[in-house]
Amino acid sequence: MFGLLLSLAACSGDGVGSASGLNPFNWYNGGTPETLTPKGGYVTAANDYRPLADQLTDLSVERTASGLVITATALMPTQGWYFAELLRVNEDNATEAIYEFHVLDPYGTTRVSTPRSREITAGAFLSTDEAAGIRTIRVVAARNSLTKNR
Repeated sequence: MFGLLLSLAACSGDGVGSASGLNPFNWYNGGTPETLTPKGGYVTAANDYRPLADQLTDLSVERTASGLVITATALMPTQGWYFAELLRVNEDNATEAIYEFHVLDPYGTTRVSTPRSREITAGAFLSTDEAAGIRTIRVVAARNSLTKNR
């Protein structure tokens, strides 16, 4: 009988069993919560190390059930450019969304070849809530910019 009372007291959380390794509530305590946010924060147009794309050739905005898909194509001076991304410049503007087209240059020298082989495409997404007041979408490159009005 005494053994039964002792085991019940150990499991009741009165201090004897609550700090033990047998308590499942203690198995994952002590760890720090992990986050998916990159060290140093997310890349923005202001702190991006990649240069702007050379020249835009196409801009399309397609409506979907959950928002807008923005796709831009740029013509680069040589082949091999990669890691293209449209980065929003003006998060605070409610009527105009301005994006910069950033790309990473190739390592070493690359061929010029045909214009088709030097094209690179990047995209961005605006949710329905984010796109609610947007009337103009502009994408900026080094030598030009393209605009779509809704």
